[in-house]
Amino acid sequence: MATDESEAEEAFTDRWAREFVPIGGGDCGYELIVDLRAGETRGCVGEFSKVEGFCCPPQWRSVEAMLAEIADALEADQPVLGYERIADNGRLFWVEPSEVEFPLS
Repeated sequence: MATDESEAEEAFTDRWAREFVPIGGGDCGYELIVDLRAGETRGCVGEFSKVEGFCCPPQWRSVEAMLAEIADALEADQPVLGYERIADNGRLFWVEPSEVEFPLS
């Protein structure tokens, strides 16, 4: 039987698990995943690097929480997790502020 400490170590692994469901990604090798493993983090949404694994704890407790935060940020014209939004030809992109070119057209 796993201890709380070993479960915590497994929660933020550097290995891909078949219970990770990708829901988004970028050009830098990161996947936005929903963790469907059994346990306390089930349903959480986080970034998983194909090279480094999880870079930080999951950002949201659920897909519902993620979508609510994004909707609120879009309505308030605010960043999400430090990323600014850019709309281009009907597509929405999230970029680091250093990548935003001003003025936006």
